[in-house]
Amino acid sequence: MSLKNFAPDLRRPTDADSLARALGISTPIFLHVCDCTDPETLYRQHQIVKRSWRPPALPDLPSDLPIGAIRLGQISLPGEGDFRYVWEAVASQIKLAHKSAAVNIDRFIHAHAPSFIHENAYGYIKYRSTRANASRHKGAKIIVSADIKEFFPSISIGHVEHALRKTGMKKETASLLAKFLTINNSLPLGLNASPTIANLVANPIDIEFTNLAKRINCTYTRYADDLTFSGDNTLPSHDEINGILGKFGFRSNERKFRASKRGQKHYVTGLSVADPKQPHVPRGLKRKLRQELYYIQKYGLKNHVEKSDSESTQRIINRLDGTISYVTSVESQLTRKLRSAWTSICQTEKVGRSFEPRPLHILRDAYWFIDESEIPRPDGSTCLALCCVELSANTIQADEASLTSLIEKETSDAYQTAKSSLHWAESTLSQRERIVDTLMPRLFSTFVVLENLSDEPYKDTYIRALKLVIDPILRRSDDAIVEIMIEANPSKISQQSVTSSIKDSYLRLVELNERRPVEMPKIRVEKKGARPALLLPDIMLGALSTYAKFQPGSNSTLEYSFFEKLRTKYTIIIDTAEKKLYHRKNPFTPWHTRNNTKIQPSKAE
Repeated sequence: MSLKNFAPDLRRPTDADSLARALGISTPIFLHVCDCTDPETLYRQHQIVKRSWRPPALPDLPSDLPIGAIRLGQISLPGEGDFRYVWEAVASQIKLAHKSAAVNIDRFIHAHAPSFIHENAYGYIKYRSTRANASRHKGAKIIVSADIKEFFPSISIGHVEHALRKTGMKKETASLLAKFLTINNSLPLGLNASPTIANLVANPIDIEFTNLAKRINCTYTRYADDLTFSGDNTLPSHDEINGILGKFGFRSNERKFRASKRGQKHYVTGLSVADPKQPHVPRGLKRKLRQELYYIQKYGLKNHVEKSDSESTQRIINRLDGTISYVTSVESQLTRKLRSAWTSICQTEKVGRSFEPRPLHILRDAYWFIDESEIPRPDGSTCLALCCVELSANTIQADEASLTSLIEKETSDAYQTAKSSLHWAESTLSQRERIVDTLMPRLFSTFVVLENLSDEPYKDTYIRALKLVIDPILRRSDDAIVEIMIEANPSKISQQSVTSSIKDSYLRLVELNERRPVEMPKIRVEKKGARPALLLPDIMLGALSTYAKFQPGSNSTLEYSFFEKLRTKYTIIIDTAEKKLYHRKNPFTPWHTRNNTKIQPSKAE
């Protein structure tokens, strides 16, 4: 059985209700976004200077130049066309709505409309990268590079609706989804689904350029708005490229059109492709990186920071760590040397990659609900599964009301078995189906850690798993006041151990000045069934457990679909035994699909 069997088919919905449900969004929130006439009530906009803009070098000036001799007007600043405008949802429920929609649109296209993922498109597609894009042109004799001018802003709501209808979506639902995905009638840079939709809109452009490349015997690729042609003889002219783009309502950026021959600087998506064996990071970047590492090793980090006029210590550390990751991802043969030097520096200086709290724009309230269960693995071992579900203050009342309504309906039904709650293990198959259907349109985030049980005390395994699940959520909540509610398990772990562990994690982030909630979270350990939302981690673990243990050929395909229907609610799943982190780009799959289902129990630390 393939995952595509349970990917949402967006060709089926006929109205706003069924479409919102397929996207994992409540209908009121979906329509609220669609009908918004003032984007500033839902989003904020950021200006980012484009990479292509470079400030001109200032002329040599005498050292005794008096103050005020240079006026601001004499200094070249980026103009209107030198910025990118990036949009960000303000409210957490709008952010979650866009994330859920993006995941389900991507799943729909991959499962039901794969022909719209063009083989020559490399941007924003899993397993494709700038390196893979550049590799297609390595060693070429001639390269022509072009750029689609204002790519995202040029994608209109009409472009989006037309592309969605081409996948088979119905007119009404394609129109609604186009409204949901656009701002001021164009595709915004920054929202989750925009890259996928941009590739969908650009698919006919890719087809046209691919056909052109075949006719003149050259290679064509596109990475977002960067178009590249390479070959040994004839390549498209600027007019030919502009002519094809113009057919679809786009145009090229004349300033970025470039042709180069072998022996000149041959670059594709920032990488040198002169070597016929593999792409390379520009020499200048590698030289600067080696120099910085050398000076830090010789003179110390403090001395290096003092010589930097504009960067703080942590910014330098983060930049170097990111640069090393980028360089080694392109040229893996440099990994051992660079990582060894960087690890030595970090250990000597007692530093590491981290992020300081961001400026607080809007304060939000967040509610975390934590529970655990035990899940048997195929190899006979058992893992402790610990789950944290995050709810927003804006939706928690409606979330709990929907659960309460379902519980009351099930417990009052004379033909059902529910007593006072709907815990997964005690629910029938039909009840589980109704639970999942109730949760599908709700907007929340789920974080799970799978930690193998061993001979060590249960308490130690629990605390280790708790720290693993709490730490990333604390770091992503620097704009929040957090309240945590944990279902008690007094026979295995004390309330004091749980609260102390969470407080220690928070205080450690304070000590390191890393991102964390604006104040120490309020922590409560409650009895089973204390409030409806405490059911959520139990349900999410139940759906995950059923899915993980699924075997092909069984009759439980309905239960298999429960996890798929809730997939967008799982933000991360950490499996410490497998040493794997599962997320949107690395989706969790049933255990039988793994190459190595034999998993050794983790050793106690």
